[in-house]
Amino acid sequence: MGGSASTVRLGELTMAEYQILYWRDLPAQFRVFDGNRSRSYKLPDRYQVEIDRVAMEEGLVDTEAYLEGWKWSERTEMAGSQDEVAAELKARFEE
Repeated sequence: MGGSASTVRLGELTMAEYQILYWRDLPAQFRVFDGNRSRSYKLPDRYQVEIDRVAMEEGLVDTEAYLEGWKWSERTEMAGSQDEVAAELKARFEE
């Protein structure tokens, strides 16, 4: 897919892109794109609790190593509108 479009309509099929923000391999939030705009969604609190637990256990709170652990995934396409993709991702992370 070329260009900067993040929502593509092919006939009746709509595709949106999303990214997940991770601390190391633990997800914290995601964002879903509609064109050049995005909306961010926080995951349930248990994800941040686990991130904090691991960081504290390793002594990484308020350190450069903690900050370096944050990264966005590559953009990934999923069938659906921005709202539909957001709902699907919310459901996956709430399981």
